[in-house]
Amino acid sequence: MSLTGTLFQITKHVLGIYEQKQARKYLDRVIFLEKEYIREVSKDDSQIDTNYIDHILIELQLISETATTFKK
Repeated sequence: MSLTGTLFQITKHVLGIYEQKQARKYLDRVIFLEKEYIREVSKDDSQIDTNYIDHILIELQLISETATTFKK
């Protein structure tokens, strides 16, 4: 598994711990971003939009950082 895949898994796990409505919203977004990431990197090299991948990873990073602020 790649570092990006690991970050997706860790973020989904952390968000899954919390039962707050906001955490569920973020978890849904992470799942969406993961699907988009997989779809994008599965394209032929000439069709991959690296700017979109960067956008996905930046948003994942921001959500991961936000998840660390949730309190149980």
